[in-house]
Amino acid sequence: MDSAKNKKRAASSTSGTPAQTPNKSKKPRRVYSSAGKRAKLEYDRRRQRTRINIGPAFEEWKMLRKSLRMKTHPQLASFLLKRCFHAPLAENPDKELIPHGSAAHVALSRIVLNQRWLKDIEKLLTFRTTAELESFQNHILMYAGKRFAFSFGVYEARTLLAALDYNHHNHRPVHVNIKGQVSHKRVYNKKSQRYSVHTVKETKDYGYIPELQTRILEKRLSSAGGLPKRRSIQADDPRALGPLSGISPPPTAELVQTQQRRGQDLCDT
Repeated sequence: MDSAKNKKRAASSTSGTPAQTPNKSKKPRRVYSSAGKRAKLEYDRRRQRTRINIGPAFEEWKMLRKSLRMKTHPQLASFLLKRCFHAPLAENPDKELIPHGSAAHVALSRIVLNQRWLKDIEKLLTFRTTAELESFQNHILMYAGKRFAFSFGVYEARTLLAALDYNHHNHRPVHVNIKGQVSHKRVYNKKSQRYSVHTVKETKDYGYIPELQTRILEKRLSSAGGLPKRRSIQADDPRALGPLSGISPPPTAELVQTQQRRGQDLCDT
């Protein structure tokens, strides 16, 4: 048998056909010895890198990295570590953990792996809403409208009055009718073309007005002199601008003669 194999090899070499070479496209599998592993760990430690095997949770790790739009794994690890900074926790060995596969665990996993929620997580961390600020800005317009020009002192006083009104009546209780039911009011929105309902609050009492009037009277009596009856308007006073144009309008007949209309040349011919 050995002689027959040797004859076949000799025939293939003398026939001129090249011998089959092993496939070099596949990289040989690296087998690290214990010394090689220690050298690799020491190399990663010097570069401040580490390798952690998270097992089957690697798919969830990739989904989380994709949803947060992070390119590398160290970026995701740094992001998670920064979110986990907190004071030292008190040791409580009796504390029960969430069982794997329970309803609470499934609900928490659904929230954490929700890509739509994770996209806006930066905005929802501190619940930074501007609803109260927008409500206060609309309340200022009740005292200082946009279509009116005020001097700086008058605008400041009106803004302070709006702040007093807002803070005093912001947390009013809801109005209850004779039957003991909460009163509601319907409002129609022209843009959406539908009705909406709002809770009616108690009527404003303006309890701060008497105290404010008393302080104003005391300030007037203790002052050395009053304000002048007439004051000249300065050049930078916003009341000089007004809501309309500051230039005088030309006559209507002049505008008719100078204004060019579309198709006027065709009509003339």
